[in-house]
Amino acid sequence: MNELHFIQQHILNYLSRCESAQFSDLQMEKIESEHLNYHLKTLVKLNLVSKSKGQYFLTIEGKKLVNKVDSESKKEEAQPKPAVILSVITEVNSIRMALVCRRLKHPYFGKVGRLTGKIKQGESIYDTASRELKEETNLEAQEFMLRRIYRKVRNDANGNCLNDSIFFVMEVKGITGELKTNNGVQENIWITEKDVINKNYDFFGDFTFGWFESEELTYAENIDIENKDRF
Repeated sequence: MNELHFIQQHILNYLSRCESAQFSDLQMEKIESEHLNYHLKTLVKLNLVSKSKGQYFLTIEGKKLVNKVDSESKKEEAQPKPAVILSVITEVNSIRMALVCRRLKHPYFGKVGRLTGKIKQGESIYDTASRELKEETNLEAQEFMLRRIYRKVRNDANGNCLNDSIFFVMEVKGITGELKTNNGVQENIWITEKDVINKNYDFFGDFTFGWFESEELTYAENIDIENKDRF
């Protein structure tokens, strides 16, 4: 929306507030009809506006676009990114071990934390968790339990947002399969609580070995300046 011509922004904003509109309804002061018509045709080509029986109205794509736009600033707003965090903890010879990954790409190159994955549109958090576990580690699980909702915001020193994510933290049980230790973008590692205590890896600043204080679903926010994790 921000990259559209101001006349196109006006058209979309007007159509967002009505079922449909005639050409005359969309006219602007000091804007010639041929210019308005040009931008209307452009929006039709972009599949943002449709015309039928002399009426203009938003298409599905047009509605999706204006839904992202702030009504006051008329600018498209960035939204927090929904994702899952996979908490995979098992026990080997009476020693608790957690599955983590070292990032091999930016941002946060080299940092170590739990497995994460972006939620695709229309996908349930459980399907995301299962898909990401298989894609990133080659493992499968018998059960995924939503245990925590965690919002993580990281700003620079001037208050500009660098990263804003809402994580659905899933406890993963019944792991099977052979672990893929490196998938090109991350290295998958089993660690112990001693590794965390002794800081044997370059962990994210908010990393803890155990996530869950109770059986109840919890919510937490972590908003901080990005000075620890090297965005």
